[in-house]
Amino acid sequence: MNPRTKSQDIRDLSQNDIRELVAELGQPAFRAKQLIEWVFEKNVCSFDDMTNLPKAFREQLKEAFAFDTPTELIKQVSKDGSRKYLLEYHDGISVETVGMPRRNKLSVCVSTQAGCGMGCAFCATGLNGLKRSLTAQEIVAAGRHSCTAHAALRPTGRRMGVARRGSGRPRDGARPADQGNPVRIEGEAPDEAIERSE
Repeated sequence: MNPRTKSQDIRDLSQNDIRELVAELGQPAFRAKQLIEWVFEKNVCSFDDMTNLPKAFREQLKEAFAFDTPTELIKQVSKDGSRKYLLEYHDGISVETVGMPRRNKLSVCVSTQAGCGMGCAFCATGLNGLKRSLTAQEIVAAGRHSCTAHAALRPTGRRMGVARRGSGRPRDGARPADQGNPVRIEGEAPDEAIERSE
């Protein structure tokens, strides 16, 4: 499959970057607060959903930025309710993410790398080497994909644990995730708490 074209993901910007962007586009300062809320708090994935922003401003944002939401290629569902997804990003790289429900908690395991650079002879993952590390926002998008898919199946207030893993040595792919913006990975339940585990 040919890689999809990609504009810069607006979620890769810091909040200060967004404030500067809003000023450069000639918008009043309060628009920056609104945009930050849509991107980092409400977690929308379309500029059209930002209904309190002027249409002309939204069109400006569309021309320069995008939401790089991964495409679901394969879904596998086990008897215990766990779901594994194969997701593809804009450049054709694909990774897996898994959601594992248990009582009042949903554990989500997200990849931080595509492939593995460790080169262990006994491991099939390393045969093709490391393709690349995922950006923080790509990792968040994968986690959100799994959480959203489970949202209709879990009770309001279910706690979530997010495990970030590289394919090779423990924490080898953790650094990109640690450098991301403070985006909440959540589903539809408004009062759910989020746990993060390494």
